[in-house]
Amino acid sequence: MEKMPSLFLSNRFSALIAVISVAILHEGVAFVSAPRRIQIPQPATRHYFSSEPDAAPSALGHADIKWKIKPKEGTPFVESKKWQVEANLMRMGYKEKQKEIPLIYFPLTWGQLLLEAWKDDKRIGRFGITCNSGPSAPLIEETISDIYGPSAVSQDLGIAAIIYMFCEPEYRGRSIGVLALEVISLIHHTIGCNYTLLVADDKSDSGTLVNWYERHGYSRAPKLQEFMGSPGGQFGVTMIGPTNDGVPEDLCIEWW
Repeated sequence: MEKMPSLFLSNRFSALIAVISVAILHEGVAFVSAPRRIQIPQPATRHYFSSEPDAAPSALGHADIKWKIKPKEGTPFVESKKWQVEANLMRMGYKEKQKEIPLIYFPLTWGQLLLEAWKDDKRIGRFGITCNSGPSAPLIEETISDIYGPSAVSQDLGIAAIIYMFCEPEYRGRSIGVLALEVISLIHHTIGCNYTLLVADDKSDSGTLVNWYERHGYSRAPKLQEFMGSPGGQFGVTMIGPTNDGVPEDLCIEWW
């Protein structure tokens, strides 16, 4: 049986991002038009994510996927339905006024959200991310300077995180992860985040998962290991990657 590397967020890292995010929690929404990265609970189980080949014969594209932005997993049913009604009313309002419906929309007060990948009316992947811009810290700024150069450090740095990534086994190896990283990068850029952090836990110790992230824009951030709750790589390799505002061709996002 194929061993699947995982992306794992430690309790310490969860608490740390909670402290970072709550400092800037405020009312509001984030949205971007089509033309143009609080409290984070520890997942009950580790979420496994395949290190997919870049261009597998059966690789999927954004034209094959419908992405759905939803409240985080575990949101009470009534609260989730309330947000759904609000979203439907907003869409109706845009249509009545013959205005373009925003590509991305969610309340910043969520703190984190669930991004789902759907194909043929079936959910094939889910991805937990923070969804408001936490302030930077000296160690993060030092890391950014080391990797991207001193000019990449600015006074208004915003930091977000990927909490977990999961793809259904039968769809692993079909570039779902590549597509998800593109959407996550766009979401995080939309809310004013310059960089996304994660802890890649490669159970096989082969380095496959870390190498996969490196091929897709992430860099190792050894100075952040203890800061992120993974001293000595105990829970995985800390990594950082820049966000961007590129809207992938054929991208379809439905907000809850």
